[in-house]
Amino acid sequence: PILYVLYNASLVEQANDQYGGAIGFIDDYTTWVVGPTSELNTQEIQRTVIPKAEAWARESGATFEAEKTGFVHFSRQPRKLLRSPPLMFNGAEINNTDRVKILGVTLDGKLRMDAHVERVTTAATAKCLALARLKGLRPKQMRQLYRSVVVPTTDYAASSWFSQARRGILRLVSRVERVQKMGAKIILRAFNGVALRILEAEASLEPVRERLTRKVAAHLASLTSLQGNNLLRQCMQDMQKRATTQESPLQETWWAYRKQYNPRGGPTPIPLRTWITPPWKNPAEQCLEVEQSRVKEVLDREQGYGTAILYTDASIKQRCSSKHMSSVGGDKTGDEGGGRRKVGRSLIPARRLQQEERATHREVSGRPDGEMGTKSGNGKDNDPVPSTDN
Repeated sequence: PILYVLYNASLVEQANDQYGGAIGFIDDYTTWVVGPTSELNTQEIQRTVIPKAEAWARESGATFEAEKTGFVHFSRQPRKLLRSPPLMFNGAEINNTDRVKILGVTLDGKLRMDAHVERVTTAATAKCLALARLKGLRPKQMRQLYRSVVVPTTDYAASSWFSQARRGILRLVSRVERVQKMGAKIILRAFNGVALRILEAEASLEPVRERLTRKVAAHLASLTSLQGNNLLRQCMQDMQKRATTQESPLQETWWAYRKQYNPRGGPTPIPLRTWITPPWKNPAEQCLEVEQSRVKEVLDREQGYGTAILYTDASIKQRCSSKHMSSVGGDKTGDEGGGRRKVGRSLIPARRLQQEERATHREVSGRPDGEMGTKSGNGKDNDPVPSTDN
């Protein structure tokens, strides 16, 4: 995936705004334009998007397959869905369809999400029938298979279609509940006439509405921890405004849980950083051969919040080295501003021991056999420590 980010950079990188945008994931490329009618949108795609994609394919040596390319208009107003001409891409015609599949999510022209729920429930039903063929399994084992195989299929991208307050959500949830009932009967080997609620209680299965509500709320909470330059994080800022036309299911969930995410109008959750330490920064700083008069000064400067100090020593005797490393542990109490504070320490990755070991081996290879001690801060040789490790 990282190589594809660099490979597709010139194709995918463009502004995502109210006029259009583009996204890419590995070898999938999706672009869209926004306009008053479907005919004008088709002309805009043919004029700007198609030439850009064909030029990128010639430069990179990639090949687009026309039969795998989808083209759909999204609108709930029939007057805007005028008959538009097909797109011409690599000499082939791409006609408008009523649905398109993007990263496993099926989007229909009216964004009702019926096509997506129908597809995932059909796939989940086939998996339930496969589980029914298994013999000799205990209910606990069958329940584990159902949760790990069938449930992820029905709940895939649930935040794109499920919301408690959405109109028509009962119709979509009922399809998923039929799969749940089939799976519960397979787990318990129950009769067909048993009610769904009884099957869920006996099979220890979470009800569909509660399960989807929990997963969508958890997904929404994870979006609040994204960086500010993330596209989804920017969409979260727009969710705080009520839409005048149509709200997405995720936005409806946001308004249902906005008091829990931001209680009493307090500060919003702080986004988490992608890394604790940037990859271009070396967390371990080394200080070699400090003079004895400057030891206290160096220690006072290095000790602080989240700082760990490693003391290393090594000696060589007859080409055998003995190494020792110790760290400062516990809490240090110091004075600052008339009060007392505790400074905690955590061991950070350090490369000093490895660097000293390499330097020691270089010294051994260039000097005759004999005792060799390490140097202290006053420049005198320390007594060698008897060798313990070969």
